[in-house]
Amino acid sequence: SLRIDRVLPLILRHATALLRTDGAMIALLRGDSLEITAGVGVGKPLVGSRLPLHGSMSGRAVRSASSIIRDDVRDDPDDFVPNVAMAQVRNAIIVPLLSVQGPVGALSVFNRAAPFTDDDAELLQRLADQVSVAVVNARLFEEVAEATREWAVAFDSIGSGMVLLDKRGRIQRTNAQARALMDVASEDTVLGRDFHAALFGDDAPCEQCVHFAAIAEGTVKRGAHDDKARGRVFNMTAAPHPLGGAVVTFDDVTEHRSLAERHRLVVETSRDAIVITDRDRKIIFANPAAHDLLARGPDLIGLPVARAVPEDQRANVREREDKALAGEPQNYEAMVVRPDGDRRIVAIATAPLRDLGQVTGIV
Repeated sequence: SLRIDRVLPLILRHATALLRTDGAMIALLRGDSLEITAGVGVGKPLVGSRLPLHGSMSGRAVRSASSIIRDDVRDDPDDFVPNVAMAQVRNAIIVPLLSVQGPVGALSVFNRAAPFTDDDAELLQRLADQVSVAVVNARLFEEVAEATREWAVAFDSIGSGMVLLDKRGRIQRTNAQARALMDVASEDTVLGRDFHAALFGDDAPCEQCVHFAAIAEGTVKRGAHDDKARGRVFNMTAAPHPLGGAVVTFDDVTEHRSLAERHRLVVETSRDAIVITDRDRKIIFANPAAHDLLARGPDLIGLPVARAVPEDQRANVREREDKALAGEPQNYEAMVVRPDGDRRIVAIATAPLRDLGQVTGIV
């Protein structure tokens, strides 16, 4: 077993049986002290208590990396009185638990009618060497198990759908959002299925899917895919997995796309000229009505606003732009000039364009 709570009592039962003692305990190194994490026989009441590294026999065994044999523990200068009194310890052998990474703790057996010998200490040390390996392995197992639990929680808490695919595009792992987007309650329902088929309900090959491109080319791929049968649109990002296959994240952007399309239709069919300028006062968007009004063709995009108004109007327009960039909407009249010199008087309404709370331009 790699369960440390099972390993240590088992080891202690073997130790007491081998050396015919009334009790045993294991103290593991925790920072600058030793914590008694397991005990049997008369050592069981000591579980949970701590021993100092300096001022206890177990601590000295750990520091010196050598065994200690005492036929009368009260004669030892490092006799830790509270624990000795609680377990009524008379005689003891204490051996260090050592690993390649350093000391792990100490193993003790105590209270035997016959005196302890060097052979007893050697036998206990051989057992302690196996204990050290078991403790290190158990700790590594616990660390991996804890990391796995943390990873699983993080994986399921991701707001986007996420799946792990094998080299053939078949699902190996899903998070909670992926299962919700695929409308399945259990991961077992989709394990081993083709990702495209599981998400879209379409068993036809998908040669254009981003996850196949990511697997084939070994690079990150992004794209949008339409679920025409159910009228949904997904944005996808696929990254190749180091061991083959791909990790795919995906989101349902149907509502965003629908809203964006409605806004686009409103803007493009509006009879009002609508332009967007950036903080450098250059036009970065113009609807068809704006193109008709200013008559500059493709040259309109990137054009500084100042070049679209007569020189005598530029100071006034710039002042209004300054106020809009400061967050203050404006309503005013000005004049625009077309490339052929034709001038038009226009009523202008401006508003700051905000992105994440910052003004990034003007509409």
